[in-house]
Amino acid sequence: MSLILILIALLNSVMTVLLFRSTCDHFEIQPKMRFDGYGIYFVHQYSITRCARECFLRSECLSITFNTTNNQCKTHSSDGLIHPSRVIASNTSSYVGMHSWTLTSGLEGCASRPCPLRTRCIPIKNNNYTCIISECDRGVSISHSWGWNWRPVGRTKTLKCAPDYYLNGTVITSTCLSNGTWSYTDEIDAVCLPKPESTTLGYNTTAPTEMSNTTGVP
Repeated sequence: MSLILILIALLNSVMTVLLFRSTCDHFEIQPKMRFDGYGIYFVHQYSITRCARECFLRSECLSITFNTTNNQCKTHSSDGLIHPSRVIASNTSSYVGMHSWTLTSGLEGCASRPCPLRTRCIPIKNNNYTCIISECDRGVSISHSWGWNWRPVGRTKTLKCAPDYYLNGTVITSTCLSNGTWSYTDEIDAVCLPKPESTTLGYNTTAPTEMSNTTGVP
């Protein structure tokens, strides 16, 4: 029994070394770093190698942030070459820029990243490829709207406003369909407006009227 346990331990250590070496051979990892913003989509329970591979298959994806605590994969449409100040410290993440990706074995048809935006390249035999729709466009052009960066096929989004803004109009919920369009097709009648600032009037609990000559109160 002890011999079996020793063999299992040796096998695990060899696999760990091989995985680490493979990772380092194919792309440069910056541990304890992450990229801030320019998100495309995120998924859970990926390995960092699979996360980088999925990014490579989408031409708009330029970098990834991999959460080493919960194995969450985030992809970004920018990287540290374009926005170096966006690469910031993080104790729970690792950052990879796609410019360092060198793995092409099994991906030969997609090696040049030939597919258009919002599609995923699928390598097929004889160094060929096909492109499938993977994301929708932004869909909402309302200023100060919130949460529309992650737009993969199948995801349902609800129109929200950024912090310090509120939604004035119809609440919209829409799903990204497999053809790359949104399920909600009506004209969106909504805007995001700044939340009114609270005003402290001291001991006077009544705001001055338009006829008042009080000054200094917004």
